[in-house]
Amino acid sequence: MILRVINNNDRNYFFNLNDLELSKLKQFRIVQNKAHFILCGVILRQSRLR
Repeated sequence: MILRVINNNDRNYFFNLNDLELSKLKQFRIVQNKAHFILCGVILRQSRLR
């Protein structure tokens, strides 16, 4: 799955999520806050690098 995030500067961020990352993302509460989605993506990326 590709998660697309648009921030306040109208920049697109794309995160390629595998099944494990997708399941982690679903654990987060979905809110109408773009920064929240960016934060989730960064957390997922950092956890993959460890």
